[in-house]
Amino acid sequence: MRGGAALARPAAAAAALWLAACSFVFVDGPRRPVDPASSQRCTTGVGAPVADLALAGIASVLTVLFIVKCDPDDTYVKCRPAAIPTGVVALAAVTSAAYGGAEVAGCHDARRQHELYVAGGRSPAKAAAPVDPESR
Repeated sequence: MRGGAALARPAAAAAALWLAACSFVFVDGPRRPVDPASSQRCTTGVGAPVADLALAGIASVLTVLFIVKCDPDDTYVKCRPAAIPTGVVALAAVTSAAYGGAEVAGCHDARRQHELYVAGGRSPAKAAAPVDPESR
């Protein structure tokens, strides 16, 4: 039974880190450099970054609880060492959420540039530039 418990901890840690990386796994950003003339196939939904933030919040609360509420005289439960992996999961989840949020925002910008390009038949930078009426 002891060997199974020894394998369960690394497996649980690997699963937690994989869950903390939702945005790294499921979010596709726009192709770089962004070409307004081509359409973008990228992630526009914020589900993965929001899931990462939720997991980061839970892991952060658990980390604080493991540090603050642990009884230092209790020799049976070693809860302070548990704060390290939960802190790592919280950090990984926050990093993944930031990456996912940036990629989703980049996708929205790239799609907006493409829509402006298609609507105006020219690049968004030229479409946004003011036209001097006297230059005609």
